[in-house]
Amino acid sequence: MLGEILSWTFSTISNIAWLFVFLPQLMENYNKKSSDAVSFYLIALWYIGDTLSVVSAIYKSIHPVLIYTGTYHIIFDVIFLIQVIYYRLPMWRYSNATSDTYLTRYPLLLDETLYRYDSMLYYAKDVLLLHETSLLLGYSILLLLLLSSQAIFELFPHIIVGDIFAWTSTVIFFLSRLPQILLNYKRRSVEGLSFTAFVNIIIANQLFLVSILVKLIDIDDSNRVKYIVKNIPWIVGSSGTTLFDIIIFIQFFIYK
Repeated sequence: MLGEILSWTFSTISNIAWLFVFLPQLMENYNKKSSDAVSFYLIALWYIGDTLSVVSAIYKSIHPVLIYTGTYHIIFDVIFLIQVIYYRLPMWRYSNATSDTYLTRYPLLLDETLYRYDSMLYYAKDVLLLHETSLLLGYSILLLLLLSSQAIFELFPHIIVGDIFAWTSTVIFFLSRLPQILLNYKRRSVEGLSFTAFVNIIIANQLFLVSILVKLIDIDDSNRVKYIVKNIPWIVGSSGTTLFDIIIFIQFFIYK
């Protein structure tokens, strides 16, 4: 049917756009050999939100497009997280800090006092990174245990469990931009962030929203409200996060 075809078309284009969300930032991090400009919590919240979204779509028997799209996002979330963590590892920073280029640009680091101070900062960052990754690992384990437990699904119908996951995912997506906005404000800079990536985020989100709404073409009038209510978390999530993306756009213009 027409709605089905258009839904797959827009979701495919949305996925392509999401590919270009990640690639520019991945390349930016690679070129700078640093991920300090990217908030760890931004990517972590994306990962958590996407996993909850997929679980919700499965339990609510939502259109497969949402499941495929969410799975696609999770794969790139994990790749992004691995890169962000890699560039913050102590061994990488040590090899980078002892390079001739680094010592030439920052000769004062040879001073013992500053070196100790710098080492303390690195230690603090290591503790923070360990805390962040531990939280993420703990979440993943908790989610697996929750999904493997049948008790919660015996107490509540699948649709209710699906709604809980869906709205939790929506709230997480709403909050996901805040760590990046606060990091930009704290640094007073967007250096290291890819402007193209955030342009593509808005495009990808709106295409994803269209892929949901265009299905209404195939649905008769009596079932349209039911379809919208069933998909309202994804509709709200895709449209609402645009507001925070606009704030990041404003930061690009202010700090550049």
